[in-house]
Amino acid sequence: MVCLSHGSNDVANAISPLIVVMEIEGKQKSSSFTIGAFGIALGLIIYGKNVIENIGKNVIKLDFYKGYAALFSTASCVCIGSSLGLPLSTTHCMIGALGGIHLAA
Repeated sequence: MVCLSHGSNDVANAISPLIVVMEIEGKQKSSSFTIGAFGIALGLIIYGKNVIENIGKNVIKLDFYKGYAALFSTASCVCIGSSLGLPLSTTHCMIGALGGIHLAA
């Protein structure tokens, strides 16, 4: 669910300047979606494990239940925001969820 919400929101936030430039130059904007998808996938492949380990071990100690709660609340917020047209950051929502879990625990 987080992957779906991340792709539906953050890719659009990242490639919106590229779409504007391509429209100004009269080029087809469909290729910008492919570029954005590959960019997000490449970033996750290269840095994903390090980010997950750093947040899950160094920022806050997560067990299964805390991790599930953080992911579910992040995905819910970003999916609702995307459906309302709000440009939310999945990373900011995740850090907010982790902060809430830390305060509640």
